[in-house]
Amino acid sequence: MKTLLRLFFLLFSSSVVAENISDFAIEGISVGDSLLNYKSENEIINNIQDVFNYIEDDKFIQTGFFTSDSSEYDFIQINIKKNDLNYIVYGIGGVINPINIDKCLPKLEQVSNELTLLLKDFDKSSLNQMKHPVDSSGNSLVYQISFNLNDNVILVECYDFAESIEYPDSFAVMVFKDELNRWLQLYQ
Repeated sequence: MKTLLRLFFLLFSSSVVAENISDFAIEGISVGDSLLNYKSENEIINNIQDVFNYIEDDKFIQTGFFTSDSSEYDFIQINIKKNDLNYIVYGIGGVINPINIDKCLPKLEQVSNELTLLLKDFDKSSLNQMKHPVDSSGNSLVYQISFNLNDNVILVECYDFAESIEYPDSFAVMVFKDELNRWLQLYQ
């Protein structure tokens, strides 16, 4: 049974341990699922966003959906391979925005601590701060803690964009299949 990853409180007993990223679901969707099981092809195509416009190799694309009022997230973003007619999910993330960095960083720490208790056989990074590649000025920052599970990754992140960048400051929990993670790392 898939485990539902929640932002504020992970609803797990202490005996539940996740061993694989496919054990996680955000809004019921897991890495490896066909997005066609949840959305129509028209919905998927009509919601494609050009968030990787700074990357020449357009191997992956992103689609996304606003969530219901009962969701922990404001938005769900899903990464799929370009031209994949099965729309297999390679990455999924739950996003809250806008959120002030002073509120985001404590959420990042809380969710990271909860994941530490939940996961089995993982490598956890310390809090990293890096420049976001979409901002050539270097003023937009990403704060990130990563959990590596057999080359797959769960990221807990805060995005603090410069005022000149049109993206809102955000909190995100992302689950990436290893292939997507390696592709993204090439362009960071």
